[in-house]
Amino acid sequence: MASTRYLELQRSGRLGAMKEEEETLLEQNDPGQAFISRSSTTSRVSSVCRKSTMVLKDVILLGLAIPTLITLFQSSVTHFQHASAPGSGVSFALPGCNCGDSVAQAVELNCQYDTLAAAWLPPHCRDDELTAEFDAFGDGPNGTWMYWADAQHTKAIAVQDLGALADRPRGGPFYTTHRWHLMHCFFYWRKSIRAKSRGTMLELRYENDGHAKHCAQMLGADGNKGAQAGVVLNSNRWEALG
Repeated sequence: MASTRYLELQRSGRLGAMKEEEETLLEQNDPGQAFISRSSTTSRVSSVCRKSTMVLKDVILLGLAIPTLITLFQSSVTHFQHASAPGSGVSFALPGCNCGDSVAQAVELNCQYDTLAAAWLPPHCRDDELTAEFDAFGDGPNGTWMYWADAQHTKAIAVQDLGALADRPRGGPFYTTHRWHLMHCFFYWRKSIRAKSRGTMLELRYENDGHAKHCAQMLGADGNKGAQAGVVLNSNRWEALG
């Protein structure tokens, strides 16, 4: 019966009026309890408002940050594209001891031709002091090395022209003496030792067992046959000199 009476009051809209009358009586009978009730309601409303304000602030900050992040990303992509473009004049490093696909790109990448390596190398892969020592250890006039364009040693090549051979098929090749090949092996042994203390990188072209075996074979080879080598731009892979 009580439940039926409650439903009837709710349908007739009198339930809300009765609640208001109860709250009025509560205020009259116990003003302190009414104050607590109002304070609790006010506190809940304030908490909701604070949370809403914080969420709104975060949304606004995120909205302001997104355009900035997009601009920074576009700027980075544009810089990389300019750096990758030939003739851009902007240098960027390739992994390991790689100087690109052409002599022109090697120059842009701050690479130099290294006579000891018979390759274009970036600064972190070179030991210029050791290479200068190698250049003065030759069997030619005044301790220089002799280089030729043919196996018969009839067409001489100036040392400053060797680097340009990298743009040709098989890197030239160029021809030199058997002693050059032996000294190349000994000086690379030294370069591998010096690299540890100097913090330079030894090229994968020579830092492998294949190159060590190749040098061992040169020790027993016929010294009258001379040597052949090609100039490379990418020293990140093993390749026998000849």
